[in-house]
Amino acid sequence: MQTLAQTLSAQAVNTSLTQLLFTLAETSIAISGAVRHGALAGVLGATEQENVQGETQKKLDVITNDMLKDALKADATVRGIASEEEDYVVEANAQGKYLVSFDPLDGSSNIDINSLVGTIFSVLPAQAGEFNEQSFLQAGRKQVAAGYVLYSHQL
Repeated sequence: MQTLAQTLSAQAVNTSLTQLLFTLAETSIAISGAVRHGALAGVLGATEQENVQGETQKKLDVITNDMLKDALKADATVRGIASEEEDYVVEANAQGKYLVSFDPLDGSSNIDINSLVGTIFSVLPAQAGEFNEQSFLQAGRKQVAAGYVLYSHQL
């Protein structure tokens, strides 16, 4: 079995994209811990807020969104982020090379029945100029990375 580092090296993925993928991987490990300890940590249940889809947010939706948002904003390669849990796109670093879209906890309606959930992400190149929602509306062939991280059940 190959590690993420070995796979990215074998594929000759550039340094900035490798850095971003490691940020996503490390944050996913932390999210896995939050999901695994959900009931024990008292973070199950719903909030009184709705996401952009009109769905009631779960506490873990908000927690995992904040985890990803904070990690991506701290990564110098990220220009901006778009999350299912945010009303608007979030600017990160003006010199960043990438835009990251994500659903921090896909399938969060499964949390209360202790079923599988995951994180979906897509990485696009950032374009020079103004940053706004239109920045994310690019042809799919421009996508440079995408992934789904599947988390196991809770303890």
